Amino acid sequence: MLLLLFLILLLQCASSLDVVPLVDAERAVAGARAAIVRSAVRIASHPLDTAKTRAQLGIAKKSTPFAGVGMTLAQLPAGAIMVTSFDALRAAGVPRPIASAVASVPSLLIKVPLERLKQFEQAGVRGNVRYSGGVAHAAREFSFNAIQLGLFDATDGSPWARGAAAAAVAAVATHPIDVVKTRTMASSITEIACVRAILANEGVRAFALGIVPRVLHSAVGGAAFFGVLDS
Repeated sequence: MLLLLFLILLLQCASSLDVVPLVDAERAVAGARAAIVRSAVRIASHPLDTAKTRAQLGIAKKSTPFAGVGMTLAQLPAGAIMVTSFDALRAAGVPRPIASAVASVPSLLIKVPLERLKQFEQAGVRGNVRYSGGVAHAAREFSFNAIQLGLFDATDGSPWARGAAAAAVAAVATHPIDVVKTRTMASSITEIACVRAILANEGVRAFALGIVPRVLHSAVGGAAFFGVLDS
């Protein structure tokens, strides 16, 4: 359903254009380069993501800090898809924060099952390819991207510093959703059931589990992406 809505919006944007290309070739190359650099930085800082996942699941160390890094690498095409979709929407006049959120839709088809497998490897257990936790993942992506880009556009200064700050704030704002995403992917329960279980058994503080490594991981990725894209 989300992908269908995305395609409808993209087609509507395309129909509103005359001879203006949907994606500027130079901008597309810059966006792809930024996505690759961000992925490389996130792979290098993967131990932070592993620490975040383990904290949210409440498990002891069962695997190496780079467990699941292959699944992160496999998500690289999703980043390229998102950048291309974003530039197409921007060329049609869609505001940047909205375009950033909507452009996340097609990439989720790749990211959700790979993210689930990555979490299982980080937890040191076996899992299969499913779309459990997809709703929470989509909610996190939409919110994170809209907040991050909105804050980036609203500030001045070095794109590296602005990117890091915007990503860090977006990570804090969306962290409760990330906890729900991690728990639902690991247990295959619904998002609503997950929230109820957390509130009943652990309390509100559980929604902050793993927040420090996630903020750091997001900040370095945001700095790399916007620093390369806008330099």
